[in-house]
Amino acid sequence: MTGETIPERAYDRTATNRAILLMTASAALFGLMAFAAKVASARLSGPQVAMQGLSSWKTPLPSEWVALALMSLFAIGAQLLLTFSLRWLDALTVGVISQLAVLVSMALGATLLREMIV
Repeated sequence: MTGETIPERAYDRTATNRAILLMTASAALFGLMAFAAKVASARLSGPQVAMQGLSSWKTPLPSEWVALALMSLFAIGAQLLLTFSLRWLDALTVGVISQLAVLVSMALGATLLREMIV
């Protein structure tokens, strides 16, 4: 016996489940960030979407500003959730769950942008 009571173990399970939920939400936000970057890059160059293309700057349209702002908010939220979930999950689990971002991005591209998945 480790001297651990049942409620403490139940709390650990609850915390782990909460962390898995946070990590899944983080992966979804990273997927949304990638989708917003795809929408913003329809007319803008890749470096400009990454805010590095100052020499060839094109002023974004209002809809592109919205996509850029959403991309930033999704990235910040995703990173905060990912970092917070590391309190209860090991890096291996976080790495596996974070791959959901690819699936979210693919699903949004296929459904909203009518992209082909090959």
